[in-house]
Amino acid sequence: MPQLTRKKQSFSSLCKDLEMCLRRDPSRPAYTAVRAAFIRRFAHYFLLLTEPGSEGARSKDSFTEEAVAELVSETKRLDSECSQLAGLLSLGSGYQGDWRDPQIVKFLRRTLRRSGRGHPLTARRVALRALDLRLGDTVRWSWRELANQLCLSDSCRRNLRRNVLWLQRSLRDLRVKLPSPRK
Repeated sequence: MPQLTRKKQSFSSLCKDLEMCLRRDPSRPAYTAVRAAFIRRFAHYFLLLTEPGSEGARSKDSFTEEAVAELVSETKRLDSECSQLAGLLSLGSGYQGDWRDPQIVKFLRRTLRRSGRGHPLTARRVALRALDLRLGDTVRWSWRELANQLCLSDSCRRNLRRNVLWLQRSLRDLRVKLPSPRK
């Protein structure tokens, strides 16, 4: 009976597949930085889940208890980081996906459907949009102007600055490099 063999995927091909389905917006520097960080981490995470032995070209027999613990720890870290970054992203408008999509894109769609704890996704995305505008022009976009432009509710207006500061701290903890603000 013939054995089914799965084609090994390269990190760069996985990144290209993700780039195709995640909305690109070069006018938004913070979103672009988050998108790039997410693509790199999610591709690494997917490789760890689908081909755990490929990291460092280990053989089946060379998995020690320490190596397995390290692999589990790395997988949990990447899962957490990808979940945090995924909450800030969106698939391209009207993207429904289809059965011909690469496996990593199907896995991404399932991952983005998960709900998480913490700040609501809409508050996170509004904070990311506000951060993009502030990075673009700090003089034009005061906090009041941003709140009036982006927020529909009073609670959003009151909490916008705090949410942006929380987002900046979270991105710094995730080692996402943001561009410096333009004046």
